Amino acid sequence: MIGETWGVEPAETAIAFPCDQVPGDFDADYHRGVTVHTPSAVVFRWLCQLRAAPYSYDWIDNRGQQSPRQLIPGLENLKIGQTVMTIFDLIGYPRGFKGWLMRSVLQPGDLVMMRRQLLNLKQSAEST
Repeated sequence: MIGETWGVEPAETAIAFPCDQVPGDFDADYHRGVTVHTPSAVVFRWLCQLRAAPYSYDWIDNRGQQSPRQLIPGLENLKIGQTVMTIFDLIGYPRGFKGWLMRSVLQPGDLVMMRRQLLNLKQSAEST
């Protein structure tokens, strides 16, 4: 179903991710991806920017403020328990977010927002 996967190959959904080891009862697994043509260290830095802003549709989920277009120093210093995008708790890195809101967000709406987020981060990382 498109709401569960977007931008990934079937084989990529079978890869073991660190977040697969997180205990708990989860409603669903979502696999979303985008190919970024830049070194992984740059991509990681831009993913860490999610601590500062959502990088999706700013008029919806960032109170109309534009997500930063420059890397903010220090955001790459991750610690378990930090808040990401104001609604998620960091449970592992570089991947793995668990959020109470995910249980109530419909797949299509989340897909639209995450697609925009991934494409915005891709553009920022590739232009760094």
